[in-house]
Parts: sequence; C-alpha cells; structure tokens
Amino acid sequence: MPIKTWLFAVTTAAGTILSAIVLYALLANNGRLIKSRLERAILMLDATSFLWSLLTSARLIVFLVAQDSPTPELLSQVEGAAVYISVGWLMCSNIVLALSRYFAFSNKSESETAKYFIPFILYFTAVSAVIMWAYAVAPPNVVPDLLVLYPPSRANTNAYKAWAGVVSWTGIASVLAIATIYALTYFRIQAQLRQIPMGGPGDSALRLHIERTVFWKCVVMAAATFLCYFPAAVALVILAVLRPQTMPLAIEVAAIELYLLDAVVTPVLVLYFMQPVRARVVQIFSGWLPSAVVQKSAAKAGSTEFHLMAM
Repeated sequence: MPIKTWLFAVTTAAGTILSAIVLYALLANNGRLIKSRLERAILMLDATSFLWSLLTSARLIVFLVAQDSPTPELLSQVEGAAVYISVGWLMCSNIVLALSRYFAFSNKSESETAKYFIPFILYFTAVSAVIMWAYAVAPPNVVPDLLVLYPPSRANTNAYKAWAGVVSWTGIASVLAIATIYALTYFRIQAQLRQIPMGGPGDSALRLHIERTVFWKCVVMAAATFLCYFPAAVALVILAVLRPQTMPLAIEVAAIELYLLDAVVTPVLVLYFMQPVRARVVQIFSGWLPSAVVQKSAAKAGSTEFHLMAM
C-alpha cells in the first residue's frame, strides 16, 4: 500500500479528532461561545470541517483495512457525493465567516446584512445538487491513485465534466472571494481607525497595534485557504483535461496533502485566534496539562484584553 495513502489517512484522522474537540468546546457551557453571528459562523466552519474530515478519514481507513474487498456501487456513490458536498459547505462556511467579520464592524444589524449571505447559500445548494446528480448517474471507480479525489466515472462524459467543472471552479472562485473579503475587511477597519481622533503617542501606538493585529489575522486566514485549496483546484482542472498518469506523483501528492491538511488547519486556527475556545479546551484537558498552563489560560480568558475579530 502506498505510503501516501497512510499519510492522507493520518492527516484526516488527526483533523477529525481536533475538530471534534473544538466542536465540543464551542457547544459546551450552554452555548455561551456561540451567541454572535461571528461565533456561529465559526461553529459552522468547524462542524463542516469535522464532517468532511470524518468522511474522508473513514473512507481511507476502510480502504487500508479492506483494500481487496469490492465497494458496493451505492456506497461509493453516497461516499463520493457526501465528501464533495461537505467540502462545498466547508468553503461556504469560510465565506460566511469572512463576511461575518466584514459586517461585524459595520453599523448595520445582523438582520440588515443577512441578505448578503443568501446568494452564497443558494449557490452552494446548487453545487450540492450538481454533485449529487453527477454521482447518481456516474458511480465512481475506486482507483487507489485517485482514492482521495474519488471522481465520478469518466464513462459518463457529461457527468464527469459537470463535476470537475463545478468543483474546480467553486474551489478557485471561493479562494479568491475569501481573499478579497479579508482584504476589504482590513481596509475598512483601517479607515475606521484613522477616523478616530488620537490623543497622544499612546493612542497612535494602540491604533498601529490594532491595525497590525487585523492585518495579521486577515493574511493568515486568506493564506491558509489559498494554500490548502488553490493547488488542489488547479490539479483537478489538469486531471479533468488530461489523463491521471500525466501528472507527476510529487505534484499530485503535494496538492492532495495540502487539500487534506485543512482538516488540521481549520481547528488549529480556531484555537489560535479564539481565546475563549482555547481556554475551554485547556480546561477540558486540565488533568493532563501542567498547572502553569491551566492557570495562564484561565487568566487570559478572564481578562478584559481587547479581542478584535473573534478569531
């Protein structure tokens, strides 16, 4: 069995465990960490990441354990469709989170800005419908080299091209949309901060600190999405046009591993940027952690430190 399959399985299994921990932390304490739309967007992001990584890791592990056993056609259809539908809603969750950050600093209420989310919800619903149709009419062939991509059968040309076109276009367009929204968020907050009168050097230093914090968060989130999804989307375009054997193995493995690495990156970024969730996770595992780490986390969670853009 190729080492790359084990690598893919370990990556997605680790992501499943991390997402489950973050999901539990978000839902604990009677939902106190998911009161705002921004926090609910983070919950949506982690929940879809958990579903996607769970489905992918389960399929890989089953293949490693029972690789010689044939996969029933209906099961392969359900697996293929479920994986790509969950990936689609993971991209939608990233867009919803980016938009939630952008509107968090406007003077409009959540109900007034809700209309801007509807087109994305409708689009990804349509994408899910196309994916379900493609797998319904073209059951995938379980090919070890394409186990992670798990495309519909090429025997049905229309279904295969529809799947490849929708998935690759959605991936590339979503990455660009997320990067654009984060850029607009930074420039918007920067403009708002510069309209605030500064009373002295201390105020100027604080404004500069806030700008740098916002810039760092926007860059990290946009870069993470780009690195994880853009190479895989481009590789999918190549595979849709050329035969799979024409792609160098190193490029294929790198693109797929970056794509799967988002299963780990998403919960890690939630923990990195969202201090209350991190404190809750530390509390859950307090029995296994050094007391100094637990005390430090509790002190930060209870402080009144200025937290911009919840994550």
